[in-house]
Amino acid sequence: MEQELAALKRLQRIDQQLSQRQSQKEHLPQRLAAAQQDVQDRQEQRRQVEQQLQSRRLEIDRQELDLRSHEERGARLRQQLNQVRTNREYQALLTEIKSVEADVSRLEEAILEAMGEADELVAEQARLADLIQETQREVTAVEQAVSEEARALEGQIAGLSQDRQEVAVGIDPGNLATYERLRGGLGGRVVVPVRNDHCEGCHMPLTPQTISELLANRALVVCHRCGLILYLQESAEPAEPQG
Repeated sequence: MEQELAALKRLQRIDQQLSQRQSQKEHLPQRLAAAQQDVQDRQEQRRQVEQQLQSRRLEIDRQELDLRSHEERGARLRQQLNQVRTNREYQALLTEIKSVEADVSRLEEAILEAMGEADELVAEQARLADLIQETQREVTAVEQAVSEEARALEGQIAGLSQDRQEVAVGIDPGNLATYERLRGGLGGRVVVPVRNDHCEGCHMPLTPQTISELLANRALVVCHRCGLILYLQESAEPAEPQG
């Protein structure tokens, strides 16, 4: 029975390693997806900047058209100054001209501000274009790394699977069936040591009968509480890995 338990523990270690490698392989696409999402995020940022730039340029065109209209109106009003006959009309035209000039000044300032904002958007657009290229290069590097890691993991999984088959062949079919049933239903560790007369799986005290069966070492013994396969751990034996 010692050899049987040793084989079951080795099978469990192989299964834990297989589970770890398979989990690593399953998470590889997430790494690639995260890198690709970075590119999409940058592209969306650039699209928003392009929309803002287009909107700002349309606003500048509208303001420039409005400015020309005010300048033409101001020019017509100044020509009318030479045609007025009364001081009252003259003062009214001056007031209107000043109002138009104030509008012209306001529009000129608004156009300059909008042009400055447009220049900033153009610079941001260029920065994002460079950033997208850099991120795309990173995606290519991640793709290569993920591909290489996937091949390495596949090789390790194949080797561990072969080891598992070789170990499983040497285990009593009934004991192997018990192990497979427990692992399929519970996952994680199903072969656990006994420490201070307690099951390491559920951490509950074992009955004297269970301890006696373990000491007799004639058959596979399971915890009467959690159903895990038990073995007596030697004091010098290293602890089983968790998970």
